[in-house]
Order: sequence, then C-alpha cells, then structure tokens
Amino acid sequence: MFTIKYNRTTNHIAGIAAKCKSTGEEKGGVVATYAENACGSITRSRLADGKTYATIQEAYDAASKHTRRICKNCAKAALALIEAEAIVAEEAAKVEAEQAAQPEPVKVEGAEFQVGDTAYFLPVDRTSGYACPAGEVEVIRVVDHIEPTLWSPRFTYVVQVPGVPATSQGTDNRELHHLGKVPTDYRVWATYTTAICADCRKPVAYANTKIVSEPIKHDGPVYAGMCTVKETRVCVAC
Repeated sequence: MFTIKYNRTTNHIAGIAAKCKSTGEEKGGVVATYAENACGSITRSRLADGKTYATIQEAYDAASKHTRRICKNCAKAALALIEAEAIVAEEAAKVEAEQAAQPEPVKVEGAEFQVGDTAYFLPVDRTSGYACPAGEVEVIRVVDHIEPTLWSPRFTYVVQVPGVPATSQGTDNRELHHLGKVPTDYRVWATYTTAICADCRKPVAYANTKIVSEPIKHDGPVYAGMCTVKETRVCVAC
C-alpha cells in the first residue's frame, strides 16, 4: 500500500522501501538494512495524509498529476519500482509462454511412474557411477522396452534432481520409490532419522515428510528480518 503525504507545495509517496546506503557505524550506531520510505522528509517532516493506493503506478500518477509538485526523491524511487515490476512481469510472462508452448507429456500405459512425477531415488549396487544423488528426483522420460528381459525390466526411467539437468541418469523401479513409502536404508540418513509430524504428532522418517508453507499476514509494514512465511513439517500422508 502506498500513501500520499503532502504539505502546501509538495507531494510525497510513503511506502516505497529503500536499501540504506549507510550502516550508521560512522556515527557509532547501526541502522536497519532497509528503510520504510525512500524519502527522509516523510519521517522528519510533519505531513498531511492523503489517499492510499494499492499499486505504485496509481500512487505515482496521483502524486505527479496534482497541482502540488512531486518530491524528486519519491519520484525517482517510484519510477525505479515501476520499472522493476515491469521487468518481473515480463519475465513471468515469458516463463508462462514457454510452459504453454511445451506439449503435454504422453502417458505410458502400465508404467509405475509418469513424466513429471516426483519420486525418491535410492541407488542399488551397480558397477557404474551415479550422476544423481539419493533423494527426491523428477521423472523426465519413460522408456517402454515392450518386453522385460533377464537384465532389464520393461519400463526404465530417466530422472534428475529437479531443475538440475546435469544430474540426469537412467534407472528403474527398483531404485525409485513413491513419496511417503520410502523404505529404510541406513546409507541415507533421511530414511531412518525421524521427525515429529506437525499434524498427527507421529514420528516419521524425514524422507517421508514434506514442508507446508503458509504466509504470515501483517497489518502494518513489513521490515527486513520480519517473518513472512510459516513452515511446518508434516508426513506425506497428512
């Protein structure tokens, strides 16, 4: 939220957080990393309260198109924030367009895992090395060999650590496990070290848990260092 503050000649915009240029150590003190407002006049001067706007664009338009002039510091900070929001929106639109352009993965009948599924990877003994560490992986390809053989099952999978293509490697259902049903393997601490589920209060292995995030709502301004997200660990079944 952005509020117009004004005196007889100038409009200011309150609510534009800005990174401080100084830590205050040269004067023997320490200040916060971020200031609530980009303009010091809002804090030092007695200003009247104007209207409040939900977006910085609306606040800037209202402050700049008034008969009173807009503060140079507030205008500079507002334009920088508007430009940053435009860049973020443009990048988000590009990501959405790329995701929409990708074809839907074809479902392979009979396969235990499908493309896009998340599984838990526990390596078995093999002669070759591993590119993918034990833990949660994403299935990026399902290979149907039509018939199983003595040395290979019918379905094999190509998996990778989510977002890390360099870790992709082939595997099969002997090394992949559904989340929440990961067996105990004393080579991997997460499969035998237990945590207490925040919902059912039962001990469960870390490999069979997940993190649930909830935003923390604040009535007033949010400063650097304030908690904005609440995270709890619960079992996958909850």
